[in-house]
Amino acid sequence: MEPVPWSVRLQSVVKPGNDVIVSDGQAVVRSSEDRLRVDASASAVLAAVSDGAGSSGLFCGPWAETLLARLPGRALSGLTELDGWLGGFCDDFHRRHAALLAAWPMRRSKFVREGSCATLLACWLERRDDDVALRWLGYGDSMMLVFDHAAGRPELVRVCPGGPAVLGRDPHLLNWKDVPVAAGLETGEMALSGRMSVVLASDAVGQYALLRAVAAGAVSDPAWTGFFRRMATGGQGRLADLARAHEAAPAADFAGEWLAWGRALEGAGSFADWVRGRHDQGLMANDDATLIMVDVETAPAAADGAVEETEGTE
Repeated sequence: MEPVPWSVRLQSVVKPGNDVIVSDGQAVVRSSEDRLRVDASASAVLAAVSDGAGSSGLFCGPWAETLLARLPGRALSGLTELDGWLGGFCDDFHRRHAALLAAWPMRRSKFVREGSCATLLACWLERRDDDVALRWLGYGDSMMLVFDHAAGRPELVRVCPGGPAVLGRDPHLLNWKDVPVAAGLETGEMALSGRMSVVLASDAVGQYALLRAVAAGAVSDPAWTGFFRRMATGGQGRLADLARAHEAAPAADFAGEWLAWGRALEGAGSFADWVRGRHDQGLMANDDATLIMVDVETAPAAADGAVEETEGTE
């Protein structure tokens, strides 16, 4: 039997500068509203991240969890299919969670008025004869980054959301009370061959990974390099501050930096330490942090009819 062409690592942690909130007169440590899901077999992988936007509405974490739990095993292809999929469970989510607030009319009113908000980023990988088909759907500012290792160090070759303009505005969010809009949706597909990695992350980690790659010269797309230069030299706001921090302390060895990301995913404690360290250096925003890395290695094409053997990733 051919070896499985991928390995998957994942972790999620509450933001390093966490909040203590008062609920019904009691101080409660805030829980992360990030959610993640990975289903992997010998022939396919479903990997997904949803970031519950707790600043709007109620039950955003449970809504993010519902989005991931309801994801189908095949890729959702467009706005009509996304809307139809949401329609299969939005009303049920609304009824069940409104009932939980029956004794708190003000909270129930807020829930009915504002709903529940979350991003969604889902990737479907399917094994083929000579490569791996990657399909994705993104809604909001959770990020997918695809790296190619052919040059000896990771090179960033694809980003979702697919353009710098998306990072400069408030993200579109999925809400059980609203119809999704085309401006918030991005879908795509590409073939993965050789040694490649798919990174899925909530926005703080995704922006860190993107800025780290651009600052290290591991991105050739002028749209992203130009965006980084504009942010670092004259930009305003949190993202510009992060860009300046990355420019001031770029990774001298991006391949070594990549290995450090992988080591951080070996355990919950090591990932929390890694996130806290990047935040303390001013390189990562203070937010819940979720990271999934899917490393793909496919057999090289055989030449002149020869059959090549390759050792896969377990």
